[in-house]
Amino acid sequence: MEKIEKERKKIDSIDRRLAALLRKRMDCSERIGSAKKKQGIAVECLQREKEVREKWERNFSENRLPKEMAESVLESTLSFSKKLQEGKRIKGKKIGIIGFGRFGQFMAGKLKGNFEICAFDAVDRSAEAEKLGVALASFEECASSNIVIFAVPISSLRESLGKASAFFTPGSIVFDVCSVKEFPVGAMAELVPPHCECIGTHPLFGPETAKNGLQGQKIVLCPVRTKRLEKIVSFLESLGLIVIFSGAEEHDRNMARSLSLVHFLGKGLIGIGADKVEFATRTHEMFLELMNIVRKDSKELFEDMHKFNRFAPEARKKMVAELEKLDEELG
Repeated sequence: MEKIEKERKKIDSIDRRLAALLRKRMDCSERIGSAKKKQGIAVECLQREKEVREKWERNFSENRLPKEMAESVLESTLSFSKKLQEGKRIKGKKIGIIGFGRFGQFMAGKLKGNFEICAFDAVDRSAEAEKLGVALASFEECASSNIVIFAVPISSLRESLGKASAFFTPGSIVFDVCSVKEFPVGAMAELVPPHCECIGTHPLFGPETAKNGLQGQKIVLCPVRTKRLEKIVSFLESLGLIVIFSGAEEHDRNMARSLSLVHFLGKGLIGIGADKVEFATRTHEMFLELMNIVRKDSKELFEDMHKFNRFAPEARKKMVAELEKLDEELG
């Protein structure tokens, strides 16, 4: 029995890689379809299809797999490839993103290759959605998706969850991406119906810090209620993310002494004009990077990460006291 389980685990690992490779193949087909459309070229190309069939049969034969298997797998693959080239999206899990600001748009861009995406925002985001190739939808439609991600301001989360709870479908998974966790986790535990799963998350990156890709970036998970944690972790890791588990209180204690303080410092440096210098050391250039990141965040985000983290005020006071102490020592 132990040997069987070992081989089954190998199969599961191979299946995940196969699915990832097929997804990459579909992405290529979608890009080819877009290029064909721009150039006025027909989707179907019998000569190319013949070449693909011959290559598949040869590849399968070299790996001691029967021709019948090659034909069976290829038929389905070609069918979906043609649909994508014709501009038809493959139906699968649907993600509804509620809150289509900077981070909501960033997520949509990273996830649209794996899921059907729809998004809602109280502000008109039609230009941004068109640029990303993402469909805008009603609040109700987004909330009734298989996966619902709330990317709204922390101060708006509870109200949004309460409004959406009537539309959540049985078996759906609800996520938040707030930079604090006690408040969102408590709200989800209370407002997300028992027939749904919910997980608190905090991506420890943003559009600026992850502009070169997700590989090696970290995400914190605070599970509230879920039976599919292993699959979720596997998917996140397939994106190159490093998954960290934490309790909500532990998370907020850490963020009070890291994210909240760093942004507090960045705001202070901007306030005194520390970015307006003619020449600087490499250390100062690192602070400039911090100021550029903080400057692009909204005032609401900055205020919320302090207001909704009960450990932030104490961390700020300690930092200010230490700076005042240093100032006194310097005279």
